[in-house]
Amino acid sequence: MARFILDVANCTDEQTQNIMNLVCSMLSSKVTTITLVDKTNEGQFYEDESKNILTEEQINNFNLKE
Repeated sequence: MARFILDVANCTDEQTQNIMNLVCSMLSSKVTTITLVDKTNEGQFYEDESKNILTEEQINNFNLKE
């Protein structure tokens, strides 16, 4: 199984939903779930991988998903 983190800055809620739907449709023959962990630009990801960490709030949002 592969797990990915996709960091997309400055998207509207509608654009975010469209991106998530596109990824799911591209992987429609696989078991696919996407969980939105943060609507803000806080804790975003950088080219410098040493700066890429999930915030405590993002982790909690994932753990509390419904």
